Amino acid sequence: MTLVRTLAEFVTTADASKLPDLDREILRRHATDIAGARILGGLTEEGKRIGQIFHGDMEGIAGLSGIIRLTEMDDIHTGATSTPSSISVPVAFSLYQAGQDPRELENAIYVGTELLVRFGKAMNGAKALFQGFWPTRSGGTLGAAATASRILGLTLEQTEQALSLAILTSAGRGGRFIREPSGRWIVLANSVASGLRMAQAARHGFTSVENVLDGEWIGTTMGLAFAETELTKDLGHSSVFPELSLKPYSTARQSLGGAEAMLDLVAKGFDPKSIQKICVRVPTSHKGMISLQLDPHARGTAFVSAATQIATAALAPQSLYDVERREILNNPDIAEFAAKVVIIGDEELDLEFPEIWATEIEAQSSSGVVRSRIRDSIGSPGNRMNDGQLHAKYRKALEWFGEADRADDLIAIGLDMFRDYRSAERMAKLIKAD
Repeated sequence: MTLVRTLAEFVTTADASKLPDLDREILRRHATDIAGARILGGLTEEGKRIGQIFHGDMEGIAGLSGIIRLTEMDDIHTGATSTPSSISVPVAFSLYQAGQDPRELENAIYVGTELLVRFGKAMNGAKALFQGFWPTRSGGTLGAAATASRILGLTLEQTEQALSLAILTSAGRGGRFIREPSGRWIVLANSVASGLRMAQAARHGFTSVENVLDGEWIGTTMGLAFAETELTKDLGHSSVFPELSLKPYSTARQSLGGAEAMLDLVAKGFDPKSIQKICVRVPTSHKGMISLQLDPHARGTAFVSAATQIATAALAPQSLYDVERREILNNPDIAEFAAKVVIIGDEELDLEFPEIWATEIEAQSSSGVVRSRIRDSIGSPGNRMNDGQLHAKYRKALEWFGEADRADDLIAIGLDMFRDYRSAERMAKLIKAD
């Protein structure tokens, strides 16, 4: 049996109801989180522009992934360095039909998330990211095709062809996007659109290469070591959901630990205005990325720059929830504080990487030195967020647009969306809304 056939059998037969209660709880909460990010992203100017480019049936669904990702509020698998739910959730709910069993939504999200993360693991996403790859984009076509194949009810044969076609179009190296509006979200949406087209092509009888995963083809094509066994190891007998992390606010996950460490110091009574210098220790591979300086004309740099995130946590913590970064990009106090930050790659923190992305900050002031070490940032598998924290996250974020009350309905609908037809349809309507 080919590897693609094995994946197709999983996609067509997987039953999320057989997962442990914890896995299903995480799946539900992360799907709710993505719906919140979709609402939030749709309110931004950048999100509205994406909607002008990606519209209609398949294209409109793909555009939702870009709208969700631009918020930097969605989940992540640190080992694969992939953000799977930003693809599986909008695809599943957008293709969901009124009257369809809501349990199929859960199944579709399960299989799409599982394959996207496993693809990221196979390409060693945490390392590949710093070789110029974007693991979510690379695996996004497969994840979208798997999710679509399940929710559309494709046969085993059709699903096999859809997955094979998706793998054939998996992306190679990417680039570094700095200027705004960022084409990063357009590139991601395009990879999702490709996966959707492959599922539709298979549905209409188009065929592909059956042994695309057997041998060294994919690794050679991508130019990196590709561990195909990661795709099928214990497939169907476990899930990746306990390994996923939520974000508590808008941030690149690599910069979250620094912000959390600063919030910890402030909560303990340390006065950030007394700081003369801050040393931030991170895994060595993160140093180059998060040493990026804030560009007042590029919103994305405010999430990636660890110095800026730390300064925001110290001086304007409420702005961590503002996806537009309105009070940060041209704030001289933030820039002055960020200039005191030095990023250091620490080999000690590499010992648990990539599963654990630990961070330590050392703040020097006239009164001495204080330290804070964050091993399990809030939202990580070792420090999970609950529904109450998720609710607070989106109330604070949506408040920046004067729509905090929408978080109340979001959480309420999310509790029953896989058990109740009406809740499933309400969530689908929310996610698909123009």
